[in-house]
Amino acid sequence: MNVRVLLQGTDDLRNALAQLPAALNRDARAIVQQAAHETARQARAANKDRSGALDKGITVKVTNTSTTVTAKVRSGAKHAAMWEYGSRPHRRTNKNANRGRMPDHGGAGLINASIRERAIMTAQLIALVRNAGFTVSG
Repeated sequence: MNVRVLLQGTDDLRNALAQLPAALNRDARAIVQQAAHETARQARAANKDRSGALDKGITVKVTNTSTTVTAKVRSGAKHAAMWEYGSRPHRRTNKNANRGRMPDHGGAGLINASIRERAIMTAQLIALVRNAGFTVSG
């Protein structure tokens, strides 16, 4: 049986995956969960924060329904954005202490790990539905 589905974006892919049989749905869940946990692992590995607050603040929340799975990787540390994006020169505290500039961490942060892992996850999900006899294009 061959089925043709045109996927134009992530929402189309998500909707197509919701229609898959249970075995394929189970495999898709594993792919999504693995991508989320790998994203968190990479973000934790990139952190050089001595306090450990950045590592502790990275959480993975996986939500399953009968037809879908979603995973959110979040960095909840107070200084996560400063670590990710850096700060301007001459950053000062509330007590006017000069803390200097915090550099950004380029390709090592949570955002870039998320982008990399999402691309890998999408490719794996497309391969899954192709192996099931679907034609994926676009």
